[in-house]
Amino acid sequence: MLTKTGIIYFGSALISLALSAYGASRTSANYTITTETIDSAGVNVQSANYALHGSAVGEFGVASTESITSADYVNKIAYVGQLSDMLDPITARSQLTHGGAGTFNVNLPLFVGPRGVECRSSASLGTGNYTVVFTFGNPLTSVGSVSASATGGGPAPGATGAIDNTDAHRYIVTLTNVPNAQYTTVALSNVMDSDANFSSSVQVPMGVLIGDVNGNGVLSNADVSLVKAQVAAGGNVDPAGSNFRDDVNANGVISNADVSLTKAQVAAGAQLPTPP
Repeated sequence: MLTKTGIIYFGSALISLALSAYGASRTSANYTITTETIDSAGVNVQSANYALHGSAVGEFGVASTESITSADYVNKIAYVGQLSDMLDPITARSQLTHGGAGTFNVNLPLFVGPRGVECRSSASLGTGNYTVVFTFGNPLTSVGSVSASATGGGPAPGATGAIDNTDAHRYIVTLTNVPNAQYTTVALSNVMDSDANFSSSVQVPMGVLIGDVNGNGVLSNADVSLVKAQVAAGGNVDPAGSNFRDDVNANGVISNADVSLTKAQVAAGAQLPTPP
């Protein structure tokens, strides 16, 4: 793992590291590390240009030059021109199962991009209950705690979580009593991964606006029309995920019940506040 200081070679080009802002995720066929950074043990190697932190299998080995393949470092969030030395999730999503139609995810952007708006109210889990899944670049070894807070100033939503026992790259959070028409921020504290990356706090906001099937943060007749169109088309939830948002009650069928639920929300004038 590279630290925040120094220079790396990316292909044949020399890239200086930017220290003050996040950059885009990067992939490459390989990352070539110059000879002075590897010693006979491959652990805690220091140089004037950069430092390595704790060699691991598939990371740095015993050699005069070592290539790190994209199988080892893929799409990690990092500073511009740098392999990740920060513990940030690659993705976060709100996950619901729509009856027998399958499980579908609403993406929750972490740093850039449009707001993540959860428009569904689970028929099986109950109103205000959701599952948020964080996915990290490395397997997690520990998470101190998880909590949730909402923008409206009312009681905080309940939050419990655990590292996924089938894939330690994921941390699964169960939320209860999440308020509608508000942003809820899910926060993990004291997170550590298998490469000794550590973060005291990892957070993601989730907007909840039941019936906002177009995800623009405002309920209107445009949302009602979209649901009606899916009912008229047969009401089947596409396994590929093109119309799962129109199944507002997440029961696996797009029906007049979804239309009625969306209409009621429009009539109530619900909309999301300014993002936190």
